[in-house]
Amino acid sequence: MKEHDESADPTLGEEARAIPAEGRGWRWVGAAALLLWLMVSLPLALGQRTFFIRDIFSNHLPQKVFGAEQLRQGRIPAFNPDWGLGQVFRGNPGILPFYPDNLLHLVLPFWSAFNLHFVLHWLLALVAMATLARTLGQSPAASLIAGLTYAGCGWLLSTLSFYNLLTVAAWWPLVIAGAVVGGRRGICLGGIACGMALLGGEPITAALGLVPMLVASVPRHGWRRAFSGAFAIGFVGLLIALPQIVATARIYGFSFRGGHGNIQTQVASYYLILPRLIELVLPLPFGWPGYRGAFGVWHAGYAARLPFFMSIHFGIVALALAFAARRKGWWALAGASLLVAWGGGQVPWILDTLTLGIFRFPEKFLFWLAIALPLLAGWGLQEITASPRRWWRAGVLIASVVFVAAAAGIWLLRAPFLAGYRVRVADSPDALHTIAAISLQSWLQALYLLIAGILLLTTAWAVRRRRPAVV
Repeated sequence: MKEHDESADPTLGEEARAIPAEGRGWRWVGAAALLLWLMVSLPLALGQRTFFIRDIFSNHLPQKVFGAEQLRQGRIPAFNPDWGLGQVFRGNPGILPFYPDNLLHLVLPFWSAFNLHFVLHWLLALVAMATLARTLGQSPAASLIAGLTYAGCGWLLSTLSFYNLLTVAAWWPLVIAGAVVGGRRGICLGGIACGMALLGGEPITAALGLVPMLVASVPRHGWRRAFSGAFAIGFVGLLIALPQIVATARIYGFSFRGGHGNIQTQVASYYLILPRLIELVLPLPFGWPGYRGAFGVWHAGYAARLPFFMSIHFGIVALALAFAARRKGWWALAGASLLVAWGGGQVPWILDTLTLGIFRFPEKFLFWLAIALPLLAGWGLQEITASPRRWWRAGVLIASVVFVAAAAGIWLLRAPFLAGYRVRVADSPDALHTIAAISLQSWLQALYLLIAGILLLTTAWAVRRRRPAVV
């Protein structure tokens, strides 16, 4: 299956055939990833552990408890009298009242069914992105890199704190794959995935997904067929999600957002802070958002609150591979994602006006980056394995040396810096906590940099030896 090539490179099919010895090592990598997922998921599926951060316990959990009890009695109620002095239930898409996996509550204990929603969609995200990459012509190893990058990136792991957003994130790569395939088969695949995503209760993110769908399908089919295919997929998706759409339409005018729109100050409550671009290189450079104390995040130093997506790290190896990919459309999408996620917070009234008071939180535009960068990583692996590029390997080697040197510098300067800082904050009531936090975070940053340097060196070696499984 050929892809239109916008940069006069060989077609993806030819590149895939040019890879000499991909071997079966990538299958062992996939098996190891599946085993890791199983190790994390099993205690959750057995109800021994649970996800709990943010909206999971503050919003989704009490609603799902009520919904599970009502479903066992054979109904999906219109109203929940036990929540917030009475709240709409059936018409609230954010609690997924019509989503098929609610049926798990009929046969499994509550905590098992509740947590299976998270872990199964986490796995689906990997499979869906790998399928999309394969549909776009990437080799098996490259598509696995794309799937692992997507499922393991900070953006998607952050969606594990949102019952509804995770659903859209997991299904949407299959929607795009359907648009790329085209025809009746593509419309069927994309339409079913779109319907499941719409039942997932995050229509804003689903609407944003139309842009990467066109980026993927227009080079393959042209503008007219791409738009008609997207329309057909959306139509099938709307038919599948019709029960939820009707239930929401009946109550939307009585909701605060439907009656009054957004509060201007809330539109930009969450937008991309420029210092967070460091997260593209280092995981959690400002601390751990899910912890307090010395492990906690330093968000007060650069933002008013915790970010909507707690991390935008995609892995240093995936980022390096992405830079080898010559795909202008996808790079434009990634750049636009960062620009709008930041710019929407600078002029929130524009975003509010253009979306008729429906859209808020510009950080949601990072969905485009989360779709684009894993695909670019897959293409990058495929291209440099097929035809090694000296400039890329030289850049990776230079970056690895810089990272190792930076790690050594932080480690050497850590003690004298802390000694001087201890004197300056000696009278502060939070002095002990602050010093402990700086000490721990500087140690972690040095460790991150050292590991990043080693990973880049290993990547350069593996690419030269043409061993994609090592990458």
